[in-house]
Amino acid sequence: MGTVPIELGMVTKIQKLDISNNRLGWTNSEVLDLSQNKIDQDVSLALGGISSIKELLLSDNYFYSTILNVLRSLVHLERLHLDANHLFGTIPDDILSLVRLRELPVKGLCCNGNSGRPVCSDGSGVEIGTQHFCLTQALYGTIPAGFGNMPYMNVLEMPNNLLT
Repeated sequence: MGTVPIELGMVTKIQKLDISNNRLGWTNSEVLDLSQNKIDQDVSLALGGISSIKELLLSDNYFYSTILNVLRSLVHLERLHLDANHLFGTIPDDILSLVRLRELPVKGLCCNGNSGRPVCSDGSGVEIGTQHFCLTQALYGTIPAGFGNMPYMNVLEMPNNLLT
């Protein structure tokens, strides 16, 4: 099994990188840090075949989609960083099955309104609370009550969303 050379991440003019169907060894990795890479795709495409992962760090990209129930298969997960992406929808109760989870920052991306306060929109891109358009999506709905029963949780950050 091989690894992706770190120099590959320094290539700035590449328009498409396809390294599928290789032997890069992702499946036995304990840490996958893809943060701050401007990855623009459905977040579910980054989750295949990583069942042994303990730390999945996807912050500061352009991942879009809902938080998927597929996360429940990542039973060893301790750190899940999803903040500063374009996630929308509700927080699935299945995330509570990740009993080892210690950190879950899911800070939303919101536009700044005329008053300087953050303005978020719901999953369909409808503006909330101002007169100007803001098409940034956000998480909405209720925060699952079971977060209080997660024995190892010590970081739970969910600002700039539409949670109730």
